[in-house]
Parts: sequence; C-alpha cells; structure tokens
Amino acid sequence: MNESESRGRGCVVVGLDRQGEPAGLLEVAADEAQRRAVELAVITVLRPNHHPGLNVQGQRRDDRRAEANALQDLHAVTRSLRSNFPRLKVTTYCLGDGEIGPNREPLLWAQLLVVGTHDRDGRQSLTAGSVSRSLISRSRCPVLVVPDRLSLPDAPWPVRSDRPPLIMVGVSRQPADAAVVRAAYAESIGRNCEVVLVTTSSPGPGEDVEMAREGARAALAEFAGQPPTETRVSVAVVDGEPVPALLRLARTATLLVIGGRTAASAGPATESVSRAVLEAMPCPVLVVPRDLSAVPPGPILGLTLAATAERRQLSV
Repeated sequence: MNESESRGRGCVVVGLDRQGEPAGLLEVAADEAQRRAVELAVITVLRPNHHPGLNVQGQRRDDRRAEANALQDLHAVTRSLRSNFPRLKVTTYCLGDGEIGPNREPLLWAQLLVVGTHDRDGRQSLTAGSVSRSLISRSRCPVLVVPDRLSLPDAPWPVRSDRPPLIMVGVSRQPADAAVVRAAYAESIGRNCEVVLVTTSSPGPGEDVEMAREGARAALAEFAGQPPTETRVSVAVVDGEPVPALLRLARTATLLVIGGRTAASAGPATESVSRAVLEAMPCPVLVVPRDLSAVPPGPILGLTLAATAERRQLSV
C-alpha cells in the first residue's frame, strides 16, 4: 500500500474552524492519535462568503481567496502540531461541505472524532454552522467532546487529585452498552487509571430498594468482563435519575464515557441522557454509538442539538 492509498486509514479526525477552537482541542486530538499510533486528520470546510450581486468572476475570486486562507490555516496548524508532536503523522483536508461523508476519507477510516464546545450562558453547545457540526452529522465513530472551559496546561485533561485518574462510565444496563464499556477500557490503556462503571437503580414491580440495587450490581458485574491488565475496575450503584448522578460523580473524573443513540437505532426516540449530560459536562465526554457493531452504525444523534439547551431546565 503506497502513501496515497494509506492516507486517512486508521485516524483521529478533528475539525478546524476559522471561528476559533476551544483552547487545547487540537492538542487533545493529537494526543489521542499518538496514543493510538494512528495519524491525525485535520479537516477544514470551504464556505466562501459571497456578497450579494457578485458576478461569476467575483464569486470565483472569493472561492480562491477562501481556499488560500483555509490552506494557510491548515499549514500553520500542521507546523505547530509537528513541533509539539514530532512523531505524529498529520494530514490535512480542505473540503467542500458536500465532500464530507461517512464513506469518504477521512471519516471512512476514523477511529475517533474530536470536537469542542463553546460555553453559552453556562451551557455547552456547538457553534452553528461549524465544521464540527458537519463532521458529527456524517461520522460513524465514537465522539470525544471537549468543553471550552477546560484548562489544558500539561496534559490532555487535568488530573484533579493525587489519586489515580478516574474514567467514569455511565451504563444503562442495555446489552448494547457492552460497546460503551469496551470503549472505556480502550481509553484506559496506558493511563494508569481506574474505571468506574456507574448505573442507577429503581425498584421494579415486586422489588424493594435493596433488591433493585443487588440486581444493578449483578448487571454491572456482567459488564465488567475482562478489562486490560493494568486497569483497575470498580462499580457504583446510585439511586435517582441518571443525569444528575453522572454529572455529580464526573466532577472528580478525567473522562466520562456514555452511550449515544444513533440514526441506526431501532425503537422510538426517548429523552437523550447524552444530550443532557453534554449540556452541562464537567469534564471531557466520550460518546460511544451503542450500535457500534452495526454496519453501518449511523451518526450519533442529539449532539448537534445542544444549542437549544437554553430552552430546557436541567437540575443538577
């Protein structure tokens, strides 16, 4: 396989917005690519700003100017990343919006998509019309969402105590959540961390509170499976609604891993836990398609709706 054939095969994808990325977003993406020993694919999308009344020649001039600016931005990003990550292979893509698709490079080979959010009155949301929105709506891989209020001085995300880093995993006890646990285990490799599997319990018909908790613990024990050798695993069963519980526990975590409903999921849509968590995320969140084994799994739903967060109240 030559260079052109292998380009983008097995990669971490991140979008480059001219509006500005959250601090450290590209470094997080580069660190993830380096840890996976794959290339980093940086995408920008050409969206020329055509003024009303321009003739064809004027529109072509604007197109050329937009492409030149985009290529200049990509060159600057590549130079910076290669300075900080000298062993990392970085490829860049300057695409039209119609050229981004799940069956086209680089999304075709993406292992992970990294996107950032912006704080809108205390709620995290994606920028309208951003490259990230275009990528999320077409990707079929796990998505790492990095909030813009996150400070990244020396590491992909800060360790908030002297104890080993915590990866918190929200498990709904659906069989498909095995894919969420596997993704969390993959994230734990090389981090010397503890993975905590969290679920909530509520008594069913004929159950008391303790019976419900025991059932939840048994379900988590089944999900625990075979973690990586160096990864410590514990389980936690909490009472109450899942969103407030996850947000409360994730305040001390370095990463929160949750499942996401996708376009390939069957059944009626329910209120999205992933969407509510992402509106108030206290740390980076990895959203894993629950139907990751499906062919194709489809893009994750709900992430592009975060901009409507101010319409709903969320109690934490």
